[in-house]
Amino acid sequence: MKKAVQIGGYIIAGLAALVVLIIIVLKLISDNQYKEWVISAAQSATGREVTIESLELDFNTTDKATASRLQMANASWSKNPHMLRIDTMEAEIRLLDLISGVADLRAIISGLKAISETSVEGVSNWSLSTGDDAEQPEIEQQKESEPGLPIDFIIREFRISNSTIDYLQADENSSVNALINEFSIVTPETDAIINLDATVNSTPIQISGNLGQLSGLIYDQSSALKLDGKVGENTIAIKGDWGPLLPDPALNLKADIDILAKTPLANILGIDIIDFGAMKFSSRLVAREGQFSISEIVTNLDGSVSDFSITGSIDDLLNLKGIQITTRAETIELASLLGKFNIEFPVALPPKVDIVAVIDGGLDNLDASNIEVIVADQGVDIEFKGYLENALDAREIEGQLTAHIDSTSILSKYAELPLPDLGSVDIRANLVSKDNQVSLKNLDAKLNSENIQMNVTGGIEDLVTAQGIQLQMSTDIRSLSEQNITEIQALLDHFEVNAPLEYLPGSARLNALFEGDLKRLNISNFDAVANDQGINVSLNGKIEDILKTIDVDTEFTIKADSLSSLSKYAGLELPATDELEASGQVKSSNKTYKLNDLQASLNAPGFNLELDAIVNDLLNISGINAQLKSEIDSLSSLSVIAKTDLPQTDPVSVSASLVSNLEDASDPAAISVTATSKETKIRLDTNLS
Repeated sequence: MKKAVQIGGYIIAGLAALVVLIIIVLKLISDNQYKEWVISAAQSATGREVTIESLELDFNTTDKATASRLQMANASWSKNPHMLRIDTMEAEIRLLDLISGVADLRAIISGLKAISETSVEGVSNWSLSTGDDAEQPEIEQQKESEPGLPIDFIIREFRISNSTIDYLQADENSSVNALINEFSIVTPETDAIINLDATVNSTPIQISGNLGQLSGLIYDQSSALKLDGKVGENTIAIKGDWGPLLPDPALNLKADIDILAKTPLANILGIDIIDFGAMKFSSRLVAREGQFSISEIVTNLDGSVSDFSITGSIDDLLNLKGIQITTRAETIELASLLGKFNIEFPVALPPKVDIVAVIDGGLDNLDASNIEVIVADQGVDIEFKGYLENALDAREIEGQLTAHIDSTSILSKYAELPLPDLGSVDIRANLVSKDNQVSLKNLDAKLNSENIQMNVTGGIEDLVTAQGIQLQMSTDIRSLSEQNITEIQALLDHFEVNAPLEYLPGSARLNALFEGDLKRLNISNFDAVANDQGINVSLNGKIEDILKTIDVDTEFTIKADSLSSLSKYAGLELPATDELEASGQVKSSNKTYKLNDLQASLNAPGFNLELDAIVNDLLNISGINAQLKSEIDSLSSLSVIAKTDLPQTDPVSVSASLVSNLEDASDPAAISVTATSKETKIRLDTNLS
């Protein structure tokens, strides 16, 4: 043992003598020679011109180098002559500590000015060339089995002060300016202490903390890490373990970030960031065997127009695979939120939307399951439950939509139409989205009120643009209030439709198929039955472009208990009779309604009447061509119609015609009447103004 100690002592003494001999030799070389060697080596390595005003080397027990006015030329395409300038730089290493396997390092830089920029071709000015076009041999990646560093290192002091770093973009529309007041890593004992005091684009940044034991961190061991800091008003806290860093980094860090204002982040990144409100973020970052994962993600936003939270994990952070995230969002003012993204809708939007979804997958196929969307407004409740497949590509959505609306008039602000209050609405439908088109399928909508029942089934091919409407509607109207009629008239006035609503029946049933879109909506295969004070009306036919009533083609039949039931439609008091039957066809063109093939019959005690007529302008009662025939047992039978007592006579046959000019309303209508009895014939021709 004594012999071994003596041999060890001789080795250490020999190494010390060798170090002293090396120092003596190095001190014999002038500083200018070293400066030329350093400049030549730097220019050869970078392909850029390098200048150093002065270089001083001190070789003693501590190697020390001091340089001033160091400059490196920029790329030839840059407007800035230098990419790097340093006023003073000082570095030292303790040579004698190297004997014990420890590299004790110290470096101080002051007045650093660095520029990082990109050319219009996307080339960075820090893409350096050695000037040697020969192919360089590939350096084989270090295997895990290779040994670590032969020595441990200690950053005794590393400090940068009074320095600036500028990041410039080729379009010159965005840039980042970083002013480093003080950046330091010092190791007073065993743990390295970090401190940063900087300003980035006028936003102050302060970060300080403990990096743990850097010695052996590269290959051998892990160390505790703890950082705290502020970016403007925002706070950052990171703690955990890190290392070893090679060959694969190992991390287990917990991060907590409180973002009170987005403006500082926007200033740093040089981009606009929408300020939703205060946000809290926490997560755990883990690196193991070359894979980074993030777990325990908790994000909460408490904003003026929107609140949301995100929880979950990502198994492969670098490749964004194994995503499992649950999101919850509550938007208090939807229109205001979309406005922040410069998104505007042609119609009003409900103010409140709540969203819950589970996101699963990766960049190749990201799905959202268990989606629940709740839309709320005063008197409006809408809920969607479903899933979203392939959110990053096809964006296929399918789910169940349910809605309850207290009154149809509430929808006026969304449709931008004066909709009448006809009752509450309940809706169930399947919502399907594919290729940026949202479809409504298997629709079942019901309108309910005390006097009106309506059911609508079918679908809409594109819900956003209201294209491809195909809806089957059945309606049962028991009665319409005066308020209903007033509101319906306001809706028709909006479309410049002049309809005689005073003639609306007391009750009606309607079945119709609606097809088209909001620009041209057609009704085909409709049939309707209306009843009003002893009158029964049946309709069937079609209407093309109901919003403009361009083409109406309708057949009708009318049955009335008495002629007096038609008094309000005729505009005069009609006498009471037996049953009246009529049928015909109504067709429209350019907002003009034409009555074709009117056939009417009236039977009463002692007489009957048959009428064939055409009315070219039904709304204005003009362009009439009517033929009337009647068989009367006696004139006394007409007493009820004439409203006076008529004498008893022989049977009378009466025929009459009425013709009016459609082109000229001032032209009087021509009336011709012929009455024939057993021995008498009377003919009357006159004009009716």
